[in-house]
Amino acid sequence: MQTEEQHLIRRIADYERLSCIFWFVLGVIQICMLWTAIAGVWNIIASITRWKLPDRIRQQDPTIPKTYESITQLVIVGIVNVVLGGFIGVIFIAFDFYIRDKVLTNSHLFTGVVQPSADTSSLIPIPVPVAASGFDHQLRTLAKLRDDGVITEEDFGRKKKQILGL
Repeated sequence: MQTEEQHLIRRIADYERLSCIFWFVLGVIQICMLWTAIAGVWNIIASITRWKLPDRIRQQDPTIPKTYESITQLVIVGIVNVVLGGFIGVIFIAFDFYIRDKVLTNSHLFTGVVQPSADTSSLIPIPVPVAASGFDHQLRTLAKLRDDGVITEEDFGRKKKQILGL
């Protein structure tokens, strides 16, 4: 039985494969119409260069999220399609942005690193070592965690009160 994560990975890979097919077909149609041939060639090349991404997604390649971070290529393809008559390409760009969002939102499935969101920071236990020097060392360690951005100011205040027994 497939886990929820495996199902999500498969869906993202299927979306990416579908996007490649959309762009290839659009490119062929644009080439046949002559006046949109430049956009058509561009779209076919983009489709071919992305053809291996679904396999890499299914293999949970840890470099996948990095591949989707930049929006430059999507913006350029969108502009080329709008300027050269491929308005349907704008719909495909929206679909590609959806895929990008799915990959980046679920980057932990590829990298194994879970980034805590701001609203869950209060749920994360904050380790503060108990040292022989007492409260002073604990508070300095806690302040360093706050200054380094590991914990929020709210977490710092809560833990500080806990250390001081307030």
